[in-house]
Amino acid sequence: HVSQLNDFVDITELPPLPIKQDQAVSDVDSLVRFTFKLSDIPIPELQNMAHQAIIEFACISQNGFVLSSELKTQLSQVGMPQVKALSVLNGIVGECADFVTTFKSEITTLSISNDLCVRLMARKLASNLSIDVAPVPDDRQKLPFIYEIELPELDNKKEAIPYSALSPGGTLPDMGDPLEMIRPLSAEAELIAKMSNVPLQNVVTRALDLMQTLVPEEQWNKAAEEELREWMKGIDLELAYRRQRPQIAKLALSHVACELLDAGQISLINAHFLESIFMRSDSYMLPVKPIERPDYIDVPDAKDRDLLHHNNEWLDTISESLLLFRTSYNNDQIILGELTKWCWLGWEKPTETRLSMVCHNEWPNWGTPHYASSFFPHKMCWAAKDYPNIEGIREPSLVIYGSPAYVDLGGTKWLALNPAIGFSLGWSISSDGLFRWVDSSGELMVESIFWKDGPVGRQPPKMDDVCSDGWLVVATLKAVDAIRQLTGEAIKIDAVIRSHGKNPYALEVETIENRNQWALINGTRLD
Repeated sequence: HVSQLNDFVDITELPPLPIKQDQAVSDVDSLVRFTFKLSDIPIPELQNMAHQAIIEFACISQNGFVLSSELKTQLSQVGMPQVKALSVLNGIVGECADFVTTFKSEITTLSISNDLCVRLMARKLASNLSIDVAPVPDDRQKLPFIYEIELPELDNKKEAIPYSALSPGGTLPDMGDPLEMIRPLSAEAELIAKMSNVPLQNVVTRALDLMQTLVPEEQWNKAAEEELREWMKGIDLELAYRRQRPQIAKLALSHVACELLDAGQISLINAHFLESIFMRSDSYMLPVKPIERPDYIDVPDAKDRDLLHHNNEWLDTISESLLLFRTSYNNDQIILGELTKWCWLGWEKPTETRLSMVCHNEWPNWGTPHYASSFFPHKMCWAAKDYPNIEGIREPSLVIYGSPAYVDLGGTKWLALNPAIGFSLGWSISSDGLFRWVDSSGELMVESIFWKDGPVGRQPPKMDDVCSDGWLVVATLKAVDAIRQLTGEAIKIDAVIRSHGKNPYALEVETIENRNQWALINGTRLD
């Protein structure tokens, strides 16, 4: 694909590279620049891998000048380029503090940025480097006149064109209505309006004005999205991507929040709450690389795809998947939670999701779930970077689920031990591993495992491809004994969701759930 990307230089403004088919890139400087360009493509998987590569480039001394030049260019721009650059600097500040300090001037400037997300990221970096943060200029206390104009109230807050009315994969229409143009961030706009006591119509009108002034509209309108889709299709990169317009809407609302904060209309406490909404980079998940799918995680083989052609019959045999849940991992660790998802990239994209967790034996029956977020304890504001100091966990389960809604970099869904359990047992988080807990002697107790076997968000048809990914939360036998003494009786809930259909808004879905006592002696299930 690198060779094919090079053929689209005019569209993507990628620099020409000295490469041919089956030839490695020898010009390291060009490779560094090319990686930065890859990070501009709004495909989360590409952006995360490009970010990881840039972090690794930072450890190679001879790339210092090129890397520094690219980062300075990003820091001088607006929105996501600044976020990406600050994410890199935050990722290397521990090992390359001297290099990061060379950006002191830029960090100081961005610490009073008009973008709330950028400002908070820069201030965190400044704190790590003991850089003094300049006060916000006094002239920021006066709000633009648009906030004072008496505008007509918004009588109808419903979507003019619901997403379900769009054709599958359809691009967003251009509309003049400010509320429509900031969707799907209307709830965030309402929250800002409530916090600041500013009418919603003024908030969204100001947001639309900023959208049109911060970034040229031709870069995020319907035509721009269609051009992006055609470009990705041309090089066989039909992966799930982030739409440009909602990204710019989020940027604009982050500026609105900052204006109202500087004017004293939003309190500092509320501003830090808004950080979880406008956060665009999760520093914990950014460097995480998945392992290969464990052998015992069963998914269909491409050669068996004919079995899925009769999709309704396949839905009817959903109970077979309940037999695929395992109790142990590598025979010496007990599985506390599992999230497995696979899909066959046929036209109707048959998809199966397996969910499992150990929880309180009186866990309420809320009906069979249709999403991971309705099965595991979950809140949209839970970020991996805040783990284990996550608030608002009330459900008595051994695992919790994170699913950041609008995080661009490191926005990977995750599954981890309920930190309330770890703290209650006197364990602590280790700097090694993934969501890893150790006891007072440093012995491993619980950790998470993230695996991936192809992009499940890829668009069909790829008739020979079955893609999957998933999470496991596993505990040692010693940890299980301690957990059982703490929690007493518990149950294990297994659930399976199967779906298929060409229209993602009208899928054929079948679900099933099974509950058993979680009885373990020396790692052996009694049930």
